[in-house]
Amino acid sequence: MAFDENYFRTHTYKDVSFARFSQYWWSNRFYAHLARHYGRTGRLLEIGSGLGHLVGQLEGRFETFATDINAWALVQSKPVTRHTPHSLASAEELPFRDGVFDIVIIKHVVEHLLHPERAIAELGRILAPGGTLILSAPNLSSV
Repeated sequence: MAFDENYFRTHTYKDVSFARFSQYWWSNRFYAHLARHYGRTGRLLEIGSGLGHLVGQLEGRFETFATDINAWALVQSKPVTRHTPHSLASAEELPFRDGVFDIVIIKHVVEHLLHPERAIAELGRILAPGGTLILSAPNLSSV
């Protein structure tokens, strides 16, 4: 199935609370903690960055980069990711050089892909030797 930008724009975040102490807030705080604890410093990429709340928390600590398949989400993320370059790209075909990132975060993305094996290969390609991968796939039966 093709990516439906209209659905994303109108439905995906419809009932999500972004308030402090919401599930969304705690989730981003958790992944930011993992990045700070295991990644320490360096170049960080969030794949599927959505509205940018996670990567925005990591600006300043890391040299941050964000990518998403949805142009609307990347535009919406700019107010919270002022110092982060954004790329419109699929996790299955990333526009980055080999071994360029020290930390890669990809959460709740892989299980939605038609070819998750391509994304996994791309993660290995762009991650620097000894780098940190933070991957979350809550629906493992779809991978």
